[in-house]
Amino acid sequence: MWPFDRPLTTEYLRVGRHSAERWVGSSSTLSRVDGCALPATIGLDADGLMPVIRALYPTQPKMAVVVLLESVWLPLLLAEVGTALWSRAQVEPFLRHRFNALHGDSNSSPSSWALRVDYRPGERCALGYGMPPRLKQSFVDAGNAVGIQWAGLLPAFAWGRQRLKPTRLWHGQSGWLVWPEQDRLLVARIASDSVVALNTGVAFSEDAVQIERAVEVEGIRCGVITATEPVIAATWSPVPISATSTHRFGWALITGHAPALANSWVDSLPASVPP
Repeated sequence: MWPFDRPLTTEYLRVGRHSAERWVGSSSTLSRVDGCALPATIGLDADGLMPVIRALYPTQPKMAVVVLLESVWLPLLLAEVGTALWSRAQVEPFLRHRFNALHGDSNSSPSSWALRVDYRPGERCALGYGMPPRLKQSFVDAGNAVGIQWAGLLPAFAWGRQRLKPTRLWHGQSGWLVWPEQDRLLVARIASDSVVALNTGVAFSEDAVQIERAVEVEGIRCGVITATEPVIAATWSPVPISATSTHRFGWALITGHAPALANSWVDSLPASVPP
């Protein structure tokens, strides 16, 4: 869905609940070069992002920028679709119904949202991401005002899964990926490279013991024995040498991996016009 066929960019704009951050990378690393706290008054008003983007880009950037949107801006949910649904055309209305049930009181009705669906026919679960039209328009307007060429608008969690590719480290096993956002953790169980369990509201922590405990709780909720399954906790910050790692738990430094971009909202955005 929305295939990405443009050259890879090396600049990223990470947008979470508390701040927006500019990251620039080479083929193997990313470095934070600037950041701007979001005003407390902004809430989740997409229109309030304009002055933040202007502050971060006082001049037109030299390269295209990929936006990484955390779930507070771009909600996601995992739905069990069972065996009755066998196509994306069937799954999308089901996910939209679930989004309406969970976010029907938001400023814009989920019925108008653009949906991205991660689903393969025959799978038990479908992962959906919803983008409110006002959010997309805010980036279009900011790009036109500042002269930014957007290379893509991506869910940060989806980008992180592609970047880290945790299943390669598990040698075909099922396991857990703990993805950090500015205000929470996303705890996902992955089997056969598909998300089969997801909690999007785990309290933020950088403590290995707390993270493993959160995984155990999710395992109990899902009826899964987690003791033998590997756990990878992603982090944007360098991991201290003293940080806990065990035979099943390890840290993955997000800034030390090269991404492969795909399934972006970029193709639904008009080209930005330099000032």
